[in-house]
Amino acid sequence: MDKSLCSKATSADEVPTPGYMYNEIARITHASADACKQLEDFLIKRLKKDNVHQKLKVLRVIKHCCAQGHATFRRDMQRQTGEVKSCLGERHACAASLPAPLCAALWPAAPAQPLRARPPPAVSHPARLGSPRTRRAAPPPRLPLRRRTPPLKRS
Repeated sequence: MDKSLCSKATSADEVPTPGYMYNEIARITHASADACKQLEDFLIKRLKKDNVHQKLKVLRVIKHCCAQGHATFRRDMQRQTGEVKSCLGERHACAASLPAPLCAALWPAAPAQPLRARPPPAVSHPARLGSPRTRRAAPPPRLPLRRRTPPLKRS
């Protein structure tokens, strides 16, 4: 496992992680089962730190690795749901330390009005209903192809 790459991707600063790092870390999971385990342990250890930016970056790396990485990593991370769920309680602490636009982007507020269901369409399209007017007639049967006779030889 490339510790320097993982350390840079989950650093404690506010700088966003470059996109290529997510793909590189996901490739680590395809290397071997041992590499998956080392990466999982490293990310869980980083997730237990107090820095909010670091936790957010680690959660994004875990999400990307679960989506793009090896199935072994995903299965191993399912055993670690307690640590990931513990970050949910820190949502309000995170909101206090993040800039307002970033916080709003991560956790959108509830809509001002409740969402309404769409009303059913007033009139359906006749083609969807299969009305006789729009149904096509069956095509005529195809005639068998004739074999072409060879041209006559002139003598």
